[in-house]
Amino acid sequence: YLSIFGPLYYSFALGSTLFIVLNNSNEEDIDPWQMRWFKEELEKSKNYNHSFVFMHVPVYDPRKSMADQPGHSLKDLDSAKKILELMKSYKLDMVFAGHIHGYFKGDWEGVPYTVTGGAGAEMIYSDPAHYFYHYIKVTVAGDKIKYDIVRMTSPDFNFIDRIEAFLWIYF
Repeated sequence: YLSIFGPLYYSFALGSTLFIVLNNSNEEDIDPWQMRWFKEELEKSKNYNHSFVFMHVPVYDPRKSMADQPGHSLKDLDSAKKILELMKSYKLDMVFAGHIHGYFKGDWEGVPYTVTGGAGAEMIYSDPAHYFYHYIKVTVAGDKIKYDIVRMTSPDFNFIDRIEAFLWIYF
């Protein structure tokens, strides 16, 4: 991964927008070095008009109340609380996460988030408001940000194909 894509967490700026990409793929937390780096990046975000944070695993599962965690989210609740408290201290335009194969939008105590996991594995739930193939086109123009959810054709869930895929991966 490192030789092809580069660091496991990083940031970059494009115009007046800062993008911060975290690595929480262990589903537990982010390590102390990354947490220190994240604080420094959030401080830098004060110099930008817009800032977005990206992570694989959402801080909290939007399908459950924050009090009933962990769901399909960070398993270390103390770490989840620390990350959320840190993000609450800064103006973030959006926190994007994946991990949950669906679409959810809301806020964690004032921190706006979008879970956008609709481009990977099959959608196994039936609620069409949340479980559909999609991607999100984000347009930043001056002070305005526009989020367009682009729905894609969602094939029916095929249990046999899913079992074959699991067998192929694990054997």
